[in-house]
Amino acid sequence: MKKRFLIIFVLLMLVGFVTACNQPTCQHVDADDDLKCDLCGEAYDDGEEKPADEYDIKITSVSEPAFVSTWKINKSEQVNKETEFAILSEEYLVGDDNGFRFKPTVTFIKVNKETGATLPAVVKEWNYEINLYVKENGEYVKLEQNSSFVEKVDKKECSVDFSEEAIGKEFKIEVKPEGLTDEQLASTNYQTSFEFKVIEGYNAYTALELAYIENREITYDEETGEEEVDEQREAWLAFKEEKGLDLEFRPAAIILHNDLKITKAELPEYFFWTAEEVSILDADYQRVVGSMKDDKDFYVRTMAENEEFKLLGNYFKIDNSELSVVVREYDRVTPEGTVISHTSLFKFLGDKTGNIVFENLRIIGNAGRTENSILSGGQILIKVSGPQMLAYNNISVNTFIHYFAEHNGDDGTADNTTVFTIEKCKGYNAFNCFVYNWGSQVVIKDSELIGAGGPVIIQDHCTSKLEDHDGYVPQTKVENSKLESFVAGSEGWFKVVQADSLVPGIKQLSQIFNMVGRTFVIPNEETDPAKQVTFMNLISVTKSGSAQSFTQVKVEGVVVKEGYTFDYGVTAAQNGNPYLRAVLDQTFALNAPAFETSAGGFAYFDGTGLAGLDQQYIQDPTNPIFSGDTISMYYMGMMLTLGYYNVGEVHTTK
Repeated sequence: MKKRFLIIFVLLMLVGFVTACNQPTCQHVDADDDLKCDLCGEAYDDGEEKPADEYDIKITSVSEPAFVSTWKINKSEQVNKETEFAILSEEYLVGDDNGFRFKPTVTFIKVNKETGATLPAVVKEWNYEINLYVKENGEYVKLEQNSSFVEKVDKKECSVDFSEEAIGKEFKIEVKPEGLTDEQLASTNYQTSFEFKVIEGYNAYTALELAYIENREITYDEETGEEEVDEQREAWLAFKEEKGLDLEFRPAAIILHNDLKITKAELPEYFFWTAEEVSILDADYQRVVGSMKDDKDFYVRTMAENEEFKLLGNYFKIDNSELSVVVREYDRVTPEGTVISHTSLFKFLGDKTGNIVFENLRIIGNAGRTENSILSGGQILIKVSGPQMLAYNNISVNTFIHYFAEHNGDDGTADNTTVFTIEKCKGYNAFNCFVYNWGSQVVIKDSELIGAGGPVIIQDHCTSKLEDHDGYVPQTKVENSKLESFVAGSEGWFKVVQADSLVPGIKQLSQIFNMVGRTFVIPNEETDPAKQVTFMNLISVTKSGSAQSFTQVKVEGVVVKEGYTFDYGVTAAQNGNPYLRAVLDQTFALNAPAFETSAGGFAYFDGTGLAGLDQQYIQDPTNPIFSGDTISMYYMGMMLTLGYYNVGEVHTTK
């Protein structure tokens, strides 16, 4: 009997277990609106509210919008100075093209009318009281409801759309939710305020809205006059229409009001390889699907005569770090780790009288400095061809090339080159370089550019299609700026451009100066010879635009660093010396390196010793060729500008 009873008990337990396992999932119910299931207790919101007569909605706290808190943090002093903007006092800017959203962070509760019990409340809509003030003679004056400065006020969205009349004026907004108690109304803790300046422009809250930068124009064949097919333009038009964006809208400025992350979802699919566009038999099939296409420009703006466009960050950031890198150079199957990217995030074209401003913006790219050449396919941050460009008070990190200036056209005029000014900017970790000057003019002022995989600056002397035209000579001027790119020659950039084999020979030339205690090659801080690596601070390379790597073509170019001009053949007389160009031409013909220092010294190496312009060997250790903090090497037709140090100095790596 006991055994039979035990068997029956076990069977009943098994039945109960199976039945429990087969029970359907809980059909959640939240009748009391406590944001929990009444049956199982799991977090659940049915989206329905109890009848309003069963409870009261109360406000327990009011604080500033989340974007204001982020803005305050971003524009404050930082422990890590690389994340701190050079200028922290720039005023907040608001555009007049659309509404400025200023909804406070409000905490609501439900109070049961019968029991007095309180529960958290999710309130989807609420009305707010909005007061606006305009600054007049240094004092804020309250605006009337029908003020001509305002086109529309949305009390639910807490949005104010300013009129054109408001442009250039400073305002203050005060917002508090309706429904406050008398006690709360008497307290300043239940309202929030903010001061700002209104300018002409569009307020952007999502990465999708960056599409309004794009305005690629129709181009026509010069011979036939027929409209040319522009796949990138067509892709953008279709994408904008799909997303409900105005195809004709052309804002004068785009103003950020929070951090933005650019992903594939905010871009036309055209810019990335799909499985349908490649063959499964291709050697790079697994790598290429989903990767970024080469030689494309994501956001293109064509500038009209005297047109100005601004991208104003308000100390917020644009992050495109999740975008895949280029793995096919010029759409060809490319061995892994050999790609040189030509794709840009922002590109500006058009009339030389146009002006572009990027200001108070942090940008994170998708390819920083590394010895891993696989990451060589990163994106160029900003490319400008024609218009004038000002990058002011920006921070850029982990970008293939940060700033790219290129000459525009072949009309042979001296003023047809882009003038690209980089002022109060910080840049860190570039796979390639920070500044690429392709036959243009660049000014770097009060800035800090540290940690490229190649030179800080690459300058290309570009040829011209016109007869009797010497091409486009690059010129870069550096003022009160810290430029550092301590490279060993093993970085990914050197491998990709196949220049790593040239570095040992260049480093060896530094020994010429060791006899007087000077060098342009310094070791790291390691005392163990097995761990010791030598570095050059490669400030700039001026080369021919005929190749992406080091060249052996005689070029012209100018680097002005902290007031001293390194001039490779641009003028017949540099620093008042009419013989310099002739000597440089001669040393190039003989494949002999020549040197010039920021102290005004000049010498060339004939295989035996250093000789001056008088062709006499230099014996005096006080000769200016042994002084200064910068030295330029004229070698293989190029000009390499490097940091110049005392023997014994070391490079401290992070």
